[in-house]
Amino acid sequence: MTKLIEFFKQPGKISAFLIHLTISGLLVGTLVLAVYFLWYPSPYLEHDGARDILRIVILVDVVLGPLLTLVLFRRGKKGVVRDVGMVAIIQLVAFVYGAGLMMQYRPAFLVFADDAFFAVRWPDVEPNTKDHERLDAIRVPVGPTMVMAELPADIEERKRIRSRAAVPFQGDLFREVTPERWKNILDKSTDMEKKASAQPSLADSWAQFRREFLDNSGTTLDKLAFYEVYLRSSSIFIAIERDSRKIYGWTN
Repeated sequence: MTKLIEFFKQPGKISAFLIHLTISGLLVGTLVLAVYFLWYPSPYLEHDGARDILRIVILVDVVLGPLLTLVLFRRGKKGVVRDVGMVAIIQLVAFVYGAGLMMQYRPAFLVFADDAFFAVRWPDVEPNTKDHERLDAIRVPVGPTMVMAELPADIEERKRIRSRAAVPFQGDLFREVTPERWKNILDKSTDMEKKASAQPSLADSWAQFRREFLDNSGTTLDKLAFYEVYLRSSSIFIAIERDSRKIYGWTN
């Protein structure tokens, strides 16, 4: 116990730890805000795998980094600047790499195709798209951009297009959701009451959705449209407000 007390009493150790912790916290805090409010607004963070990467970044930058500084720092120790500097460099590399992955692979488009939505990333769309400038012009700054993939009427042309790549990955098919297109999307919404009745596996999650998003909210089912959304490794059902086109809630 005495050695532990002496360890923490070493001159400058606690100050170095707190400075390192503060800087790391500010960096990671900024990243968390970007992740939650810009790149992965709910429900994407919960269901698209980014949360695991974010946890690793937080562990390395907010926990391990400052703790290593606490252990290594001792005023007057030979090579202390080099040791703490190496820790900072490793932290920075981990931060930049993790932030870059989350930014690059965030859901860029919410594509309506084949009567469902698909949350797709830009690296999946880019190689299958020629008109990058048009897509850049319609992208929104927060969350994925809702678009509709339109196929030509000609059956043979449709077959040719489908043979190239999955429709939700072909950016040249993406069209802005105009009022007329939104009306067509609404016509293909899912009746969740019927679906939950027909699939017992959905019953519990549907009941939970009603408790969390409908009970005492003033919103009724007729104000919402439901669709299945295919994410990176799973699918969920989302409720979209018919008037505003905003995501109101979701269920597994």
